[in-house]
Amino acid sequence: PVAGITDLQNHVVDGVVDATGFGFLRRLTNIREAVPFVGTNETQNPAIAVALKTGMIGGMPSCHAFDRFRLSRHFAGTAIGAHVLAQRIHHPAAHSAFAAGLFHDVGLLVMDRVFPHDMQYVVTEVERRTVSLEDAEREFIGFTHGEVGVWLGEQWDIPRVLLAPMLHHEMPWNGRADEGLCALVSVADWWATDVEPPYRFAGRPALDPRVLQILGITEDCLIPLRSAFERELVRLSALLESN
Repeated sequence: PVAGITDLQNHVVDGVVDATGFGFLRRLTNIREAVPFVGTNETQNPAIAVALKTGMIGGMPSCHAFDRFRLSRHFAGTAIGAHVLAQRIHHPAAHSAFAAGLFHDVGLLVMDRVFPHDMQYVVTEVERRTVSLEDAEREFIGFTHGEVGVWLGEQWDIPRVLLAPMLHHEMPWNGRADEGLCALVSVADWWATDVEPPYRFAGRPALDPRVLQILGITEDCLIPLRSAFERELVRLSALLESN
């Protein structure tokens, strides 16, 4: 961990942890465990139900640097995208894909609540010039939301497999043993951001071909997969309107 990240210990309290869903994530590792918790009445897709029941949709705390509703939809969209992609290509990490997608950027919530003014400046810089959120965080704060997510996850004994995508979904080849799960989240994050960006940015790089190589698929394969993802988003929207 980056030196200075432990300063969060002076600020992170149960309220922050509860707000980011870590208390739930500690008990949640895959869809089979999620189904008894969320029930099956709301939707035939447990990933969508989990997104609702965890409070990642509709129940998120207020944010300083982000639009909380756009951010919550991004979390859920990434979860759904990772789940759909993993199921369609029969990926061995399919059982963890939706949880990894749902919490891949959870460090943003912690950073926003602990360092609200710094994060407002970071987001402004990302909007003003072509720089990634992570690079801007390192420049102005000293560490990234991915590192914060992993650090807090370790304090709360989150399953290791769910920590890797927090840190490596932008460059999944650095995820080593968990690069497949990181790649699933990477594609899903790309889809969700393309549909509705969680924040404004001056520039956005293309999806790295290495991500698809890790998954063993081609760009042509992404077309029907994305269509399936977008159908699930429509179902999510309908579900939200009814809750």
